[in-house]
Amino acid sequence: TGNVVDPFALVEKYGSEVVRYFLLREIPSGDDGDFSYKKLEERYNDDLANGLGNLVQRVVTLIDDKMDGELIYESAKCKAPSAKLDKYHKAIEEFKLHDALGEIWKLVTEANQYVDERKPWVEAKKNPDGFLETMTTLTVMIHHIAWLLQPFMPETSERIFKIMGDSGSKEIQDNQKFIVKKGEPLFPRI
Repeated sequence: TGNVVDPFALVEKYGSEVVRYFLLREIPSGDDGDFSYKKLEERYNDDLANGLGNLVQRVVTLIDDKMDGELIYESAKCKAPSAKLDKYHKAIEEFKLHDALGEIWKLVTEANQYVDERKPWVEAKKNPDGFLETMTTLTVMIHHIAWLLQPFMPETSERIFKIMGDSGSKEIQDNQKFIVKKGEPLFPRI
């Protein structure tokens, strides 16, 4: 009847992480949902390529170019807002996985807005202390995003930790070194 999608072909074309993300994000647990290749590609480009992937790439590039590839964490330099995770945890407890992912993407959006507001490429030249604060804050935000993504996108989470030179432990300790590894984008646009 034309209403069946071959999951193996879907995974072969987009990868298991992308398919898992799309299905968990778009279709409420226990309910029916709509699928189309167009919707999957829009979600991929908007959320994964332009949202998360762009955020990680921007931060890694700035650390690589302006800080010789290394950031040493100092809690006093971090101005990351305390993550409001009550809704995330409630969604997990209620098995509303699409809502939990929505909460993670609020953090992704917040981090991208922070980059746009702070303009760290300008701060690096005009305000080195502000630049260090911005980069420390963004590094912590990415750490939290990667940590929260582990149940949904474990391979992506692990890749973010590796790219950021992050140990992946739950808490970041003072003097922890983040040695970034710039490379291929997490999610190239399709």
